[in-house]
Amino acid sequence: MKKFGTIIFGGAFNPPTIAHVLNVKYLVDSLDFDNFLVMPTGNPPHKEIECLDDATRLELAKIVFGEIEGVTVSDYEFRQAGESYTNKTLEHFKKTHEDLAIDVGMDSFLSLPKWKNTEEILKLARVIVMKRGGYEFAAHDLYKKYKDRFYFVDNPIFEMSSSFVRKRLKADEDVRFYVTVRAYEFLKDIDFKELCGCTN
Repeated sequence: MKKFGTIIFGGAFNPPTIAHVLNVKYLVDSLDFDNFLVMPTGNPPHKEIECLDDATRLELAKIVFGEIEGVTVSDYEFRQAGESYTNKTLEHFKKTHEDLAIDVGMDSFLSLPKWKNTEEILKLARVIVMKRGGYEFAAHDLYKKYKDRFYFVDNPIFEMSSSFVRKRLKADEDVRFYVTVRAYEFLKDIDFKELCGCTN
């Protein structure tokens, strides 16, 4: 088994679902590492954060991932002005963490050549790739050039999207079992129709 220094597991977590938690738990149990950071994304250039504000997403992340031993939730990207880019986040953590790795799903691995400053990212950190349903490995040129920077995990596939949970919340439908018990207790007191500007 390869040894990792600091692993960064990023995501919008809007909200964090049971699949996010299970994926983090699997990595924590399966990999050898020194530090494991869960990092809610600040203002990603490729995705609009719908409904939940930064403070709420951060609080939810602390609630659900804080229960996993060995995991720390970072608010770093929330404290940065402007759009959040992976290479900039890695540059910051590289100052205090010599060995970095980021976790991505197979869908993100396949689209990696389209990311901003991808080669810089691969020089700053290794990339841990998790299997995702509906996506099969294909070797793109970036992988062929930096093959030793990738580590593929043979994980069970846990699927539950944040958009599915948000849709149920906005429709005032039950989300128990789609999120953790503590997340459910937090979310059930939020008026999502008002928060998201929903009229029906």
